[in-house]
Amino acid sequence: MKHRLFQWLILIAIFELWGCMSNPAVQKITQTDKEESLDVYNEPLEYSLKYYYFTESQLQSKKGNIDKAIVFIDKAIQIDPNSIFLQKEKAFLYLRQKKHEDALSLLEAIIQKDPKNIEAIEITANLKQVLKQDPIQIAALYEKVIQLDPQKENVYLLLGEIYIRADELDKAMVIYKKLVKYFPESYAGYYYLGKIYAQQNQFQEAEKAFLKTLELEENLEAPHFDLIEIYKAQNLTPKVIQEYQTIINLNSNNYVAKAELACWYSFLNETQKASEIFDKLGKEINENPSMINKMIQYYLSQKRFDEAMNVFENMLEVNPSNSEIHFAIALTFDGMDQKEKAIDHLSKVKSTSINYQRAVIHQALLYKEIGKNDKAIHLLEKIAQNYEADTDMIIFLSSLYEEENQYEKAETLLADMIEKDAENTKLHFRLGVLYDKWKKPDLFEKHMKLVIQLDPEDSNALNYLGYSYADAGVNLDEAQRLIEKALEHKPNDGYITDSLGWVFYKKGDYQKAVEQLKKAVQLIPDDPILLEHLGDAYLKMDQIEDARKCYQKAIEHKKEDVDQLHKKINQLTKIEQ
Repeated sequence: MKHRLFQWLILIAIFELWGCMSNPAVQKITQTDKEESLDVYNEPLEYSLKYYYFTESQLQSKKGNIDKAIVFIDKAIQIDPNSIFLQKEKAFLYLRQKKHEDALSLLEAIIQKDPKNIEAIEITANLKQVLKQDPIQIAALYEKVIQLDPQKENVYLLLGEIYIRADELDKAMVIYKKLVKYFPESYAGYYYLGKIYAQQNQFQEAEKAFLKTLELEENLEAPHFDLIEIYKAQNLTPKVIQEYQTIINLNSNNYVAKAELACWYSFLNETQKASEIFDKLGKEINENPSMINKMIQYYLSQKRFDEAMNVFENMLEVNPSNSEIHFAIALTFDGMDQKEKAIDHLSKVKSTSINYQRAVIHQALLYKEIGKNDKAIHLLEKIAQNYEADTDMIIFLSSLYEEENQYEKAETLLADMIEKDAENTKLHFRLGVLYDKWKKPDLFEKHMKLVIQLDPEDSNALNYLGYSYADAGVNLDEAQRLIEKALEHKPNDGYITDSLGWVFYKKGDYQKAVEQLKKAVQLIPDDPILLEHLGDAYLKMDQIEDARKCYQKAIEHKKEDVDQLHKKINQLTKIEQ
């Protein structure tokens, strides 16, 4: 079976993978693991206990009792602290708990003990990539993996992607050449070689690579589009048309190929052929309007706005009243930051369109962005009266009421929706936020606790309630528990990290406060509130110059209400004097 591009999903699947690997029946055993004999009869009694604890840990893990599994694996490690196998098992358990940093520390310790432990190196690189750490370090780890084991096909793909993102095309080229050397049927390797050659204007080499890709996987459409681009660059018109026709033959529903072929005929001044395709295309979209959304996704996800506008405007010229085309043009104008033009086209989407509600909501969002909340509210109220409003629309409308200080309207809207959907955490969270801004702390606390009761892993509610306690200087132990729970699910969230730092600040533990607040600012460098918090903590540590830098940077990024920050800077000057 030919290799599939799903190899790129490895980062998404990593935690599920290690969950499976914890099962002895499917566990991968490395050379180091094999050397750790499980022959109980040749071990002292103390070591027999190690295997009992390990087995009990596996059983608890299988039941989903990860905390208990860690307790037992720790007991096994106490007996045999040098066991890399046991340390790795504990790392897998941390991964299942989403304690990424703890797992990473263990894995890095394993690599220090055993620098050739391929599995630990590969997992460490995967985990660092998930945590969005330094790509140079990640690349070095992947390079080490394929040096130790050249048969790691997925690692070549991951490493090549890192180099492409870093614009290290020469290094990426080396990796993909190695990939196709060891795996000559890897169509993904040839495809990305073609992409690199094309970017370097090596059109003949790019063509060879794309054709080889199609030889290995003939039903792919992407290489045909890439071939079209290099043929266009060389003015090879017959080949351009041939490739478009090939795509259409492969997939008669590929409206992108049809539209681009029509645009190409227009470019060649073959207006009759272009008009025929656009006319037919308009009729097909009328019969299957959802296809326009696939075209939108294709162009806008790649930010190919000029191409999209060329295609959609040509389509609109032949089909001037087609709502779906107006919707597509509106989104394109929005992507080009031409909001007024986007609003104009959104207003032309008819109520019979499959995109009507999306168009109204998007139009309201644009009105909000340009400071016309009244028009946004009018639109949303209209659609709420005539259609069954969904949760997101109700939340959006309630937030607009809230911005206009129309708290009673927002409350009524959310409460009515909750009557229909009593366990909807999004609605309760939004109502809690409303009560917080409305200065109704008891009702705020009630709804945030209800969100957490309904979904104990809702990191937004955990953080919001925890930070509220911290900011008020109350229930600080509970605040810390809630925020640390939120961080388990979002370990690299700068705002949640700031909340934890603020808890330590309120507790008077300024050293820990600085540690957490520095990390928060590293994650979100330009947020004035986070910078001010860090400045306050530095001030408590008598680090006057560091505090001043934070306050000054906060002023640079804060658009209004900077008087308090200026007062704090003046206070620093008085302290120094």
